[in-house]
Amino acid sequence: MPNTEAKVWYTLEDAQKVIAESDKKILLDIYKDDCDESKHLQEKVLPEKAVEDTLSKYFCSVKINANSEDSLKFNGKMRTNREIAEMLEVTDYPTIVFLDKNGDKIIITSGNMEADMFTKVLSYVGSDAYLKTEFDLFVEEQ
Repeated sequence: MPNTEAKVWYTLEDAQKVIAESDKKILLDIYKDDCDESKHLQEKVLPEKAVEDTLSKYFCSVKINANSEDSLKFNGKMRTNREIAEMLEVTDYPTIVFLDKNGDKIIITSGNMEADMFTKVLSYVGSDAYLKTEFDLFVEEQ
């Protein structure tokens, strides 16, 4: 059941403004319209309440359609969705990219996972556990 109480999805420019004044990070969901795995993430994983709750707690989330030539402002420069995906060296879809306040990559991972594992990845990055421990150890301790 979708969570409608907290804002989860932002434009890239708005997300960068929000994180400048908060402890949140940016999550980029880089997908393609014609990708079955991307559709699964969009339709089955992201709407899960645990996923949305964890997203809204730790992240300003942005959807980037790698097929799109629409322009967005990223780190002060106008780029197309496709250029952002290329700049971040995304070659497989869906890909989740976590960015810090400066727009620098923290972690890049496949978005091809189920909601329970995705929630663990979100918590791992969002809580800064990635700075202290390996993911497998983090999951074991949960």
